[in-house]
Amino acid sequence: MHGSWAARFHGELGESPGDVDVLIAGQPDRGAVDAALDGMGGQLGREVNVTYVSPQLWADTDDSFVTTVRSRPLVELDVGPKAEVMAS
Repeated sequence: MHGSWAARFHGELGESPGDVDVLIAGQPDRGAVDAALDGMGGQLGREVNVTYVSPQLWADTDDSFVTTVRSRPLVELDVGPKAEVMAS
């Protein structure tokens, strides 16, 4: 996870986040991911935003989105086998 929720989790001060940003690096079955996250927003009381990036994009140090996400606090969720790209 990334964004303001991850920042608050790591102790960064600020307003309570209105959403949870989830970044998935890899090529999972999107239908399975979406099904697993279905209803999560209601349980958490905030919107859940999912962004998918390919392993190549996640490794790209020139991509502004990836660079920004990597520069901010992250909360890694262990939900299965990790791709080698996530070990970086």
